[in-house]
Amino acid sequence: MKRRDFLKNTGALASVTFLPSSVWALTKSGKIRTAHIGVGGKGESNLALISSHSSVEVAALCDVDSKRLAAAHKLHPTAKVFADYRKLFDEMGHLIDAVVVSTPDHTHAPASVMAMNMGKSVFCEKPLTHHVSEARTMRRLAGENNLTTQMGIQCHSSDEYRKAVLLIQSGIIGKVSTVRAWSNKNWGYEGPAPVGSDPIPETLDWNLWLGTAPERAYKDDLYHPVNWRKFLDFGCGTLGDMGVHIFDTPYTALKLDAPETIKTNCREPDGFGYPEQYGTHTCKLHETVSCTYSCHKYRHSLQNITTPKGGGFLI
Repeated sequence: MKRRDFLKNTGALASVTFLPSSVWALTKSGKIRTAHIGVGGKGESNLALISSHSSVEVAALCDVDSKRLAAAHKLHPTAKVFADYRKLFDEMGHLIDAVVVSTPDHTHAPASVMAMNMGKSVFCEKPLTHHVSEARTMRRLAGENNLTTQMGIQCHSSDEYRKAVLLIQSGIIGKVSTVRAWSNKNWGYEGPAPVGSDPIPETLDWNLWLGTAPERAYKDDLYHPVNWRKFLDFGCGTLGDMGVHIFDTPYTALKLDAPETIKTNCREPDGFGYPEQYGTHTCKLHETVSCTYSCHKYRHSLQNITTPKGGGFLI
């Protein structure tokens, strides 16, 4: 295996290989029995990589989309299948050791917290939660229950990431004063909330898809699949999707913590969609987030100016 491929795979497999021996010893076979909540999109690749480990046994699969669930079950025919993760925990809680959560953002915390309250180790996709308060709850539960947890942020294990951290923390380039990064993603929506409803596909349990989010009528191709990132009730916009990746490098390399101040400049909130990229449709304002950080051994005093909608990130 090439080193680059190894590093990429290691990030996804870390949820298995870093688990303590006490978890591995739970099964007679010595294998970790995993339950996967969300098996389409990123959940599909997480399932493929984690299940490829010789010490993993896929015990349960869960998805609100029966078409995606059937595809995953075909690859893991011995796993029990569910549409509702609550039923999965009721029936299989005593038969699983670790849980992999790869759902839309608004279900990350509800599924993860339920698993953690049952004493299960959790691998949850990024962004970790839909709200900051949920992340604090998960951190508290992990500590109180002595659980092994990890957020899925695959670039953290990449060769480029590690080189950047090494260059900065070794002092080779001196103290950092400016960092620029960018993304071409555009997870925003301009316009009013849609009216009316469309027929719900037979393969989709729309009520379970909504989960803990406010009730909304189903609209074809507006929310499911993928586009849910654009909307406040379900996703975290471009900043939550790509910022979590892009900020991860300077955050780690420069030993950043919570900023001293945060200031945002954006269009008036509409309570429905995130702002689109500047110049797209009706969006005529550069959305920015300005954060200040104190001086540190790896950095000068920093001001972080963020333009998440297809623009750059300036520290």
